Amino acid sequence: MLSRLGQFKAEFSEYSDRMRKLLKANFPASAIFATQLRYGREVLPILERYQRDSRVYVTHSIELDPQISAPVRLVSDHPESWPLIAPVRDAIDEAVASILEQEEEIKASVDKRTIREIIDEMRHLERVFQKCSAILADSERLVCEGNSIVQRWDSELRKRPTGDDEVQFNND
Repeated sequence: MLSRLGQFKAEFSEYSDRMRKLLKANFPASAIFATQLRYGREVLPILERYQRDSRVYVTHSIELDPQISAPVRLVSDHPESWPLIAPVRDAIDEAVASILEQEEEIKASVDKRTIREIIDEMRHLERVFQKCSAILADSERLVCEGNSIVQRWDSELRKRPTGDDEVQFNND
């Protein structure tokens, strides 16, 4: 999903350059408006793909939830089985790292504004921006839901013994 953010940034950079040139050269408002509309039409498919990716992400997270949570509960009852779930722990660590990377990428967003702020500032221009805004809001909600599932797995696994804790636990 980070690649969608990169695509959006590239489109926004190109749009910003075009707008800067138009404003500097005192082009008529109609040319500026046409450029804004073109930007909306170019960014809409990117946001639609982001929404599809977000749906897939949350769907897979929901489908995997019982398959991840059940072994975690079993390991809590049988800590000696911890090595069996270690590959799952590694995969969840990767997923959490990706979530944190995405959050950092959003914080260092385009032009010191979030994608949402950029799109929302243009909602009044044309229906395409209203659609972009709605799609983006839905996508963010889906990603947040999927992230919360992954972060819950991480939290549950952090309660479980790690390699050092396991040795200590077995000695008790």
